[in-house]
Formats: sequence, C-alpha cells, structure tokens
Amino acid sequence: MSHYYRIQLAPPADQARYAMTPARRAQFDIGIQRLATDPYGHGSAQLKGDPDRRRAVGA
Repeated sequence: MSHYYRIQLAPPADQARYAMTPARRAQFDIGIQRLATDPYGHGSAQLKGDPDRRRAVGA
C-alpha cells in the first residue's frame, strides 16, 4: 500500500511555483510527488530535532 504525505508550500514558494513555465512547473510537481511518497529520503534533514519537520533543498 502506498500513501502520500501532504506537502504544503509557504506563500512565497507557492507564488514562485505559479510563476514557473508550464514545463518547469511539471518538473517541480514530479519532484514534490517523489518527496510526498518518501519524505525521509532524498537528502532531507530534520528540523529542530523533530523527524516530522523536514528541510528539503533541491540542487
């Protein structure tokens, strides 16, 4: 069974997403989907010692 986590963007990130070209937004959405299926992978790190708060920065 596969489940997804909810990804919520901060308002500035959400505005930046809407400003992307459709092709770039599609790439971004694919990356967010990957993150939602496995939020503890992909190089993310805990925030303030809480494993459910993650910092995930793309390269």
